[in-house]
Amino acid sequence: MLKLFNRFKIYLFTQLFSEDEKCILKQALNLQREEIYKDVRCGLSCDYKKDIEDLERLLKMCDNNLWN
Repeated sequence: MLKLFNRFKIYLFTQLFSEDEKCILKQALNLQREEIYKDVRCGLSCDYKKDIEDLERLLKMCDNNLWN
Protein backbone atom coordinates (compact mmCIF):
# COMPACT_ATOMS: atom_id res chain seq x y z
CA MET A 1 0.00 0.00 0.00
CA LEU A 2 2.84 2.38 0.85
CA LYS A 3 4.49 1.73 -2.52
CA LEU A 4 1.26 2.62 -4.31
CA PHE A 5 0.98 5.82 -2.29
CA ASN A 6 4.58 6.76 -3.17
CA ARG A 7 3.87 6.21 -6.87
CA PHE A 8 0.80 8.43 -6.56
CA LYS A 9 2.91 11.18 -4.94
CA ILE A 10 5.43 10.95 -7.78
CA TYR A 11 2.66 11.20 -10.36
CA LEU A 12 1.09 14.17 -8.59
CA PHE A 13 4.46 15.91 -8.31
CA THR A 14 5.15 15.46 -12.01
CA GLN A 15 1.80 17.03 -12.85
CA LEU A 16 2.24 20.05 -10.56
CA PHE A 17 5.54 21.33 -11.94
CA SER A 18 6.54 22.32 -15.44
CA GLU A 19 9.44 20.64 -17.21
CA ASP A 20 11.62 23.73 -16.68
CA GLU A 21 10.87 23.81 -12.96
CA LYS A 22 11.73 20.13 -12.66
CA CYS A 23 15.06 20.75 -14.42
CA ILE A 24 15.94 23.54 -12.00
CA LEU A 25 14.91 21.43 -9.01
CA LYS A 26 16.94 18.48 -10.30
CA GLN A 27 20.05 20.67 -10.59
CA ALA A 28 19.55 21.90 -7.03
CA LEU A 29 19.09 18.36 -5.74
CA ASN A 30 22.26 17.19 -7.49
CA LEU A 31 24.17 20.02 -5.82
CA GLN A 32 22.66 19.06 -2.48
CA ARG A 33 23.78 15.45 -2.99
CA GLU A 34 27.34 16.65 -3.66
CA GLU A 35 27.24 18.71 -0.44
CA ILE A 36 26.01 15.73 1.58
CA TYR A 37 28.81 13.53 0.24
CA LYS A 38 31.36 16.29 0.90
CA ASP A 39 30.14 16.55 4.50
CA VAL A 40 30.40 12.77 4.88
CA ARG A 41 33.99 12.76 3.57
CA CYS A 42 34.89 15.53 6.02
CA GLY A 43 33.23 13.69 8.90
CA LEU A 44 30.59 16.38 9.46
CA SER A 45 27.56 14.17 8.87
CA CYS A 46 27.08 10.74 10.38
CA ASP A 47 23.36 10.24 9.65
CA TYR A 48 23.30 10.77 5.92
CA LYS A 49 21.58 7.61 4.65
CA LYS A 50 18.04 8.94 5.26
CA ASP A 51 18.98 12.24 3.59
CA ILE A 52 20.28 10.40 0.53
CA GLU A 53 17.14 8.23 0.35
CA ASP A 54 14.92 11.32 0.47
CA LEU A 55 17.07 13.03 -2.11
CA GLU A 56 16.91 10.06 -4.47
CA ARG A 57 13.11 9.96 -4.12
CA LEU A 58 12.90 13.65 -5.04
CA LEU A 59 15.26 13.15 -7.97
CA LYS A 60 12.99 10.37 -9.22
CA MET A 61 10.11 12.84 -9.07
CA CYS A 62 12.09 15.29 -11.19
CA ASP A 63 12.60 12.95 -14.14
CA ASN A 64 11.34 14.72 -17.22
CA ASN A 65 11.61 14.81 -20.99
CA LEU A 66 14.11 17.66 -21.16
CA TRP A 67 16.80 15.58 -19.42
CA ASN A 68 16.24 12.42 -21.43
